[in-house]
Formats: sequence, structure tokens, C-alpha cells
Amino acid sequence: MSLERGCLLRVLGEKQAGYEVGHSKIIYNVAWGNETRLIASCGAERNILLWNPFITKPLTRLTGSRSPLVDVAFNEADSQMFSLSCDNTVRVWDIRMWQCVQVLKNKDEEVVSALAFDERRSRLLTGSTRIRARPMVKTSEFVPGYNGHRKAVMACIVNTRSTQLVSADENNIMVWDIVSRALLTTWVIPSGVTSLEFDSSESRLLTGTSHGEVLVWNYSNAQLLKTFSA
Repeated sequence: MSLERGCLLRVLGEKQAGYEVGHSKIIYNVAWGNETRLIASCGAERNILLWNPFITKPLTRLTGSRSPLVDVAFNEADSQMFSLSCDNTVRVWDIRMWQCVQVLKNKDEEVVSALAFDERRSRLLTGSTRIRARPMVKTSEFVPGYNGHRKAVMACIVNTRSTQLVSADENNIMVWDIVSRALLTTWVIPSGVTSLEFDSSESRLLTGTSHGEVLVWNYSNAQLLKTFSA
């Protein structure tokens, strides 16, 4: 490798004005998220730091582990991250909310020293003197007859001239009656929803998409009226 290709580009977490902005103790491992473009780092101080590689300060600090952390890995398909601590505990983190959502205890006497996520088979691998696979099984949290969002709601707005509320997840729009709590209509936007707003008369719904378009809808019957794009 040439010196140019192997040169140092940036240092994350350097002291600034004499204060620590990153890890204060040894770092044991780092992980890179291909989809999120985030770096996760962990070490002896029991915290996980999430970094944007173009910013020298961490985006957030995840706490809660009771022992030093030795490894970290992403499961971006399910918006998750895993951490492994010295006490053989694996924590599952939701990287949309930056919260721990599950704790897995390894009851074996062997010390677990590494972990990885097998994206192809959707399973967590932990290693000691042998490799153990934990299938990631998705369970339904919805009761029979549930007709609401099945993905995280990213926006909702109220029509002040009626008793209706419009909510959206990444692909679905739903219109609700606030008083009766009934679902009035729903439709899918394959290009992805990024924002919601009513026009000044509150008779038309405007949605932004991940393709850079603005769509104008008659939201009472899900009719697309106009599309604005570059």
C-alpha cells in the first residue's frame, strides 16, 4: 500500500480545549454501517459512541452496560446494533431511537470474546472457544384485527377544519377520525414518504418523497392530483 493510500484522513474524538469529546479509555472495537454510514466504537468505559465519519464529535453516546464493551456489530436491515460486554451480556439497540431494546445473557461458563451478525441468514454469532448462532426471530406485536401502521410512524398532522388526522410511515398514508378513532382511508406511496403538510385550505395533502418529488393528494379518496419534480 502506498503512503498516499494509507495516509491518515481524520481523527475522531480528539480533545478539544482540553476536554474529552470521545472515549477517555482504550477502544476495543469499531463497526461500520454501510447503509447508515455510521461508525460505532466501544471500549473499557462501558459506552458506545456513534460517529459520522465527517464530524470529529460523536453523534450520541449509548449507556447502560455494566462492564467494559469488547465488540459491536450492526444489523441494518432491522435498524439494530449489537454490543458485547465482558460479563457475557449482549445488548440489542434500536439505532432509530438509540435505545436498548433487549438484553441477552450468555449462561455458559466460557468467556464470549467476539460477535458478528450474519446478514444472509439473519442470525447473531458469538464466539468463545466455539461459535454459537442465535437466529433473530421476528415476532408479531399486533393483535388480531389490528389495521394501523406496521412500521414506525414518521409524521402526523391534524386537519383543524375537521376531526381528521393524517399519519405516515415510510410508505403508507393513513387518514383517521379523531373522535371515533376509525381508519377512514389508507394508501401506499412506493417512492417513500419523507414529510407531510396540508395546503392553506387544508383540502389537499402534500407529501415529500425520497425520490425528491412533491405529491399533491385529495386525501379523502387517495386521488393523486399533481406531481412536482425537478
